[in-house]
Amino acid sequence: MALAGQIRRALSARGIAIRTRLGVASAAGSTRVRVGIALAAVPAVAGALLLAFQLLTPGTTTGGQTLISDAAPPVIYAKQLCSFANDDARAALIDGSDGGASVVVGDKTWWLFGDTLFLPESGKQIEQNSIAWSDTGDASGCPKLHYYAPNGVAQPFLPKDGSLTVWPAGAWAVDGHSFDFFTAYVYGSGPYAYWIGEVGLARLDTTTMQVTMLSRRLWDASSGFKDQVIGTSPVDVGEDGKLRLLLVTEHHTNLLARVDLALAADAASYEFWNGSAWTPSAADATPIWEPPADAGDIASLPTFENGASVAWNDALHKYVAVVNAGIDTIGARTADRLEGPWSAPQPWFDCRTIADARVPSCYSPFQHPQLAADGSRSVVATISRLSPYAVAAFDFRLGDAVHEYRSDSGTTYATTASSGGQDQGVAFYAADAPLDGFVAVYRWRHGDASRYATSSPGDGFARDGDAAFYAAPSASISGTSGTTYRAIYDWSLGDAHLLSPMATGLEQYGYTKGDVMFYAE
Repeated sequence: MALAGQIRRALSARGIAIRTRLGVASAAGSTRVRVGIALAAVPAVAGALLLAFQLLTPGTTTGGQTLISDAAPPVIYAKQLCSFANDDARAALIDGSDGGASVVVGDKTWWLFGDTLFLPESGKQIEQNSIAWSDTGDASGCPKLHYYAPNGVAQPFLPKDGSLTVWPAGAWAVDGHSFDFFTAYVYGSGPYAYWIGEVGLARLDTTTMQVTMLSRRLWDASSGFKDQVIGTSPVDVGEDGKLRLLLVTEHHTNLLARVDLALAADAASYEFWNGSAWTPSAADATPIWEPPADAGDIASLPTFENGASVAWNDALHKYVAVVNAGIDTIGARTADRLEGPWSAPQPWFDCRTIADARVPSCYSPFQHPQLAADGSRSVVATISRLSPYAVAAFDFRLGDAVHEYRSDSGTTYATTASSGGQDQGVAFYAADAPLDGFVAVYRWRHGDASRYATSSPGDGFARDGDAAFYAAPSASISGTSGTTYRAIYDWSLGDAHLLSPMATGLEQYGYTKGDVMFYAE
């Protein structure tokens, strides 16, 4: 019964009634092209209807977090590009949908959605899936979607084939006009009496919109996994030429698999990561990071995780997994290798700023690397929401680590390695280039004294070169969503000055807290 059943069990035990259905979300993934194949983020799809109870636990925000050295960087700017419940959707009489993964095929990006709700004038209420393509975007970066709607009303592209519903669950380009994608077939009678019976594999020819089944039943409950696989997510093609993908299980563990592209429809051809080596044994597959606590316990909802969208990030030189970091938070993990080790999740975004208080407020984040800008410093991702029931696209700007360097000539703060001084670690996160709403922070010098500020800290100080970095002028700025910033104080000891987000604690070393110089993560 996956996500819906786990939440239902937890809340029912406490006398809280769920009035409508919530479906299951699969893992999601994006692509790193290594051997000329275009792989893309894949849909995790959750149910279409809404939950009628309020948020039960406080969420995690991106502000004020203590960062560990191997954690993903925080987001310093989150901009909503658009909601997909927009004029493009209404033109196909769509009211809302979830999922929203993408795959690049030829010169178009294809967008895969799960359960889709319709406007009353369509003459129908819900379909099991929908699909759209885009090749342009608006000024904000929102893709212009053209839905598969032969008669002016969006139509599902993947047939149910005897199931209650069916969702697309992972895709990669085969050639310039077709892509293969995994399928998740759901059975039962609803609203909670349902389960994912099997995962299959299909191919869509985008010129004819015809689907060919390559394997109707690739994995099911009898496939030998410790926990049934309910969704899949291609990531990239490894150096051995094999497709690597995440398998998400019923209890939200993420397994790593690989297969020859030509043999993807043959379950016996897959190998699985067991923590140290590849094995053909499904029973030995090991989660690539520690799974969250059992979602059957309401106390574990702050650690709720609903699949992962994994892509290589050129700016970080790491893999980034965008995940749920609780029922109302989007976060990220990082790793040098897909096999791990992976960092703990770093909160990125508070979904309560763009969604009503429901459980979960948001789910199924997907990365779309083809839309990213600024050398992958921006992660473009979509997020599904229960209320309003719609996918929203966001641009998440990763923070640049500002290190503190100390030498006999003073203290330096920079986003790049200093030519002199000992690295004391990351002091805070800012931006190394101009960013909307941010202000330039300069190094100012007066004899042997130096200060970092947006404007001259006093008479006799002269600006020393170009901006050292860019920071927020206040705790929140217009144009951002779900992002707050910490005050960065000037602490002084004689002519020595340190920048720190600590409001107290440096007094014990003789320092005196001064003014807030700017705001950062």
